[in-house]
Amino acid sequence: MKKLINTQLIGLAATSSCAFAVLNAEPAINVDDELVQLLPAGHFTAVDGRPKDVSTGSWLMDEEAFAALKANTPHQIGDLVVDYEHQTLKAEENGQPAIASAFFNIKDIQFIPGKGLFIKPRWTEKAKAHLKAGEYKYISAVFGYDKTTGRPQFIHSAGL
Repeated sequence: MKKLINTQLIGLAATSSCAFAVLNAEPAINVDDELVQLLPAGHFTAVDGRPKDVSTGSWLMDEEAFAALKANTPHQIGDLVVDYEHQTLKAEENGQPAIASAFFNIKDIQFIPGKGLFIKPRWTEKAKAHLKAGEYKYISAVFGYDKTTGRPQFIHSAGL
């Protein structure tokens, strides 16, 4: 059975065999949890039926995808960002600052079979306050994926 996840496709990556997606993951974030789920395990789709550009009709998070993410994510040294409302993707267009809510390192991501891909976010104090107040509830992954298999290939960032 496919898991249904709310997503927004934001455009194509550099090659025709790879695309780029923004994915809102469930369950809701608990700021006190060390690990936060970024992607579910197995086949998953958006509630609106996306991805439409993957031959299998779904994304697939498995051990093979995990190995690709670990190898292909550009930030092998340093941290990836969790921003607010994907402002990192919009800053050039709208001129607004891309403020971080957390950072995580590619070396700290984990794939738990049957559950999914998890990160260890280091939340800012401001983000902790927003999360505890219920002002933000979900984390949304930004990832590149293979349009043939649907497997995520790299992580760009995440957003609250």
